[in-house]
Amino acid sequence: MTDHSMPMRRQTVHRNPWFEVEHTEVGPLDWFEVTRADSAMVIAVTEAGSLVIVRGPRHTTGTDAFVELPSGALEPSEKAEAAARRELLEQTGYSVGELRSLGWFFECPGITESKCFVFAGPVTGWSTATLEPAEHWTSGLASPDEVRAAMASGAIRDGGTLAALALYWN
Repeated sequence: MTDHSMPMRRQTVHRNPWFEVEHTEVGPLDWFEVTRADSAMVIAVTEAGSLVIVRGPRHTTGTDAFVELPSGALEPSEKAEAAARRELLEQTGYSVGELRSLGWFFECPGITESKCFVFAGPVTGWSTATLEPAEHWTSGLASPDEVRAAMASGAIRDGGTLAALALYWN
């Protein structure tokens, strides 16, 4: 717990379009905190029961392709459900009907207070994905058994995807 009677010093030590890093000192204690937008993740389910997934590299973790659920950051003043719909459409071309909120989780509580809001809903249509220049995703469908097998084998290693699937199957 922070002793607020001690002098406190906060300084932004890094800033980019996606996040900023602040260094905080309180007496002999110091730590770094990442400030970034909350995010939304969506579990879109086809009539046949398959889940919409994305595959692609994460440059911070090497060249292996990750299997994830569609997700992304909320734009300023954007509602989480709207972000979930937008990210699904941008990353995969799929659209969904009524979304139900499954809850939320802290993305990395040791370094940030940002949250990920999780939604699930039925696929209602498909068009062309509109990926951002740095996104190298391919989208696809996976049955629940295929998703569970990918989790068990370690093919799904993204903590957010694992947390969202736990909320979905809970």
